[in-house]
Amino acid sequence: MCSSDLRTIEIGSNVAFYSSKGRSAIYLDGRNVSRSRKMYSITPSAFGKVVKIKGHNADSCRVFLDNGQEVEIGLDTHYHLDNNQAGCLHHQDKFTL
Repeated sequence: MCSSDLRTIEIGSNVAFYSSKGRSAIYLDGRNVSRSRKMYSITPSAFGKVVKIKGHNADSCRVFLDNGQEVEIGLDTHYHLDNNQAGCLHHQDKFTL
C-alpha cells in the first residue's frame, strides 16, 4: 500500500498492483546515508476492477479482478487505487533529502 492511499481496496475499486524492484539508498550531499527505501516498478503487474475478495487471515487475502487475474496480497503489497502514482516516492529512480 502506498501511504498516500488512505482508502482500502473494496469490491468495485480499480486497483493496480506493483512488483518490487529492490531497495535504493538515500543520498545526502553526495554521501551514502545509512537509509534506504523500497522501490517498485512503474508499470503494474496486475490492474483491473475488483470483483471478489477472499480473505485468508488477518494478514493476507486474494483479490480477483475483472480481467481474470488473481492477486495474493499481504500487508506489504504495494498498490494504488485508480492507478494513481502521483507523488509516490517508491516509483522514482532517485530521491534526495
